[in-house]
Amino acid sequence: MIAIRKKNIAVVITTYNNPKSLELCLLSFQNQTYQNFEIFIADDGSKDETRDLILRLKRELPFSIYHHWHPDLGYRKAK
Repeated sequence: MIAIRKKNIAVVITTYNNPKSLELCLLSFQNQTYQNFEIFIADDGSKDETRDLILRLKRELPFSIYHHWHPDLGYRKAK
């Protein structure tokens, strides 16, 4: 029998065209001793540089990252 392990913590990070800060934030999660989490990035219409960073880090980091993007139609991070 295979046991499916559910994640206990969901981390939500909002971002908008600030890939350097987002990268530092995501990399900092490598140092957590508790690793039972997944990360959701709420992207308020960032340009391709942010998307490319997230795609790269999804391959490199040991935890799940989900990227949710919507078009830039003004400030809507919380939507």
